[in-house]
Amino acid sequence: MKVNPSTIHGLSLKLAYLTDIDFKSIKSQFVDAGFSAEATIEPDDNNHPNDIFQLITGEDEKKSQKY
Repeated sequence: MKVNPSTIHGLSLKLAYLTDIDFKSIKSQFVDAGFSAEATIEPDDNNHPNDIFQLITGEDEKKSQKY
């Protein structure tokens, strides 16, 4: 799934895909939290929008676990 996670819309789509939660529900939670539906996400030098997906999916933990 190729989505631009640098917008609230794109971030909501990607979160919906990863979590199996309804897209409209996720987007409305951002709006309820005070974000504009048209807002863009500006990554800084130390953080990237995809970092949140690693936190949600636990990818960093999975890579560091030894089986």
